[in-house]
Amino acid sequence: MVEFEALDIDGVEYLILDRSFIDGEEYLYLSNSEDENDVMFRKVDKTDNNFIIPLDNEEEVIKVAKAFNDKQ
Repeated sequence: MVEFEALDIDGVEYLILDRSFIDGEEYLYLSNSEDENDVMFRKVDKTDNNFIIPLDNEEEVIKVAKAFNDKQ
């Protein structure tokens, strides 16, 4: 059985499916533990690695999505 690390975001449990360093930032690919169609990308806050934050803009989302897709 595969175990995933989980994070709580707004009361919803998200599983960390993958993590990757892209252009000096650490990004996470997350999936809702109860709805596999609810996925998102977040990045680790550079000033405090105990926090994850949304991506800055649509360009960053596209860059990260492409990087994770190419990784698969």
